[in-house]
Amino acid sequence: TVINQDGAINSAATPVFGGQYLTIYASGTGLTTGANTAGQAAGAPYSPPQLPVSVTISGVAAQIVWVGAAPGLVGLVQVNLIVPGPYLPSGQAPLQLTAGTAVSPLVPIWVQ
Repeated sequence: TVINQDGAINSAATPVFGGQYLTIYASGTGLTTGANTAGQAAGAPYSPPQLPVSVTISGVAAQIVWVGAAPGLVGLVQVNLIVPGPYLPSGQAPLQLTAGTAVSPLVPIWVQ
């Protein structure tokens, strides 16, 4: 899931602008630095993954502002980032998350 700064789900009708915040939810980033209790909703403190996490949009590195267990959710990591810009072309752009050496498939997002 990809959420824009204004809380809207990212789509062609609601693109994100360069320089704005974007929140993504992901799984498969490995163990966190916390208790790693399977099957329980994440509570404070929201532990970050043990592996380094990075995100690119159209091949350009995004600035990660925060990454950790998604509050109140089970098995998900929340990544808050700033969309590079304003130099990304408008339209659909591929987002890719990397955790350690594991690389996600390209996820289409919409930028303006």
